[in-house]
Amino acid sequence: MQPRGFIALMSVIIISAILLSLIGAGSLLGFFTNSVMIDEEEKAQSREAADACLHTAVLKLTLNTNYSGSEFVTIDAENKCFITAVTTNGVLKMFIVQATSTDRTVTTLSTTYDTRYLASTTVVEIY
Repeated sequence: MQPRGFIALMSVIIISAILLSLIGAGSLLGFFTNSVMIDEEEKAQSREAADACLHTAVLKLTLNTNYSGSEFVTIDAENKCFITAVTTNGVLKMFIVQATSTDRTVTTLSTTYDTRYLASTTVVEIY
């Protein structure tokens, strides 16, 4: 015959172990969700930096149609970018901008600029 409290004690231990496992899984889920959110925020910041770099290159091309690119541009303390060499095909100028945000997240945009209309005709993100 078993002692009277043994079943109750075992039930409490098993229920406590199950609850502890659920709490641990929930905290891990929160940790990974937070990590994904931070990555998405940094990617959005990187896209904005690439867009700012693209506008910088377009402005330089508008002011000087012989602009050759191949330069680094500092946007702010966390964001910087590189404008590749500009290649010319008739009235079209092609270049790539690559922006880095927080030294981890990179966005690369390829663009074609039409010197007749002083505007980008295509902008494509390169993955």
